[in-house]
Amino acid sequence: MNRLDLLNKYLTVIAFIFLYVSVLEGLRLFQQAMPKKIQVDNGSEIISKDLDRWAYEHQVELVFSRPGNQQIIRILSHSMDVFGTSA
Repeated sequence: MNRLDLLNKYLTVIAFIFLYVSVLEGLRLFQQAMPKKIQVDNGSEIISKDLDRWAYEHQVELVFSRPGNQQIIRILSHSMDVFGTSA
């Protein structure tokens, strides 16, 4: 993997972070309610820090899946199919 590939991957992760937190903020504003828990995988440390901060500020518990949890893998696979992204 060359530097350009790493930069593209990093920028994609950063864009995803902002999108993810923005979506959660939008849900909070429009529904006037937040989930008590959100199940997440053990992904990027950057995503974890931003999401952890957001969850703490909004009193939402993050439940981390164990590596290799097949249910989460199926959900992520389905989401990638729906949104047309590739791993």
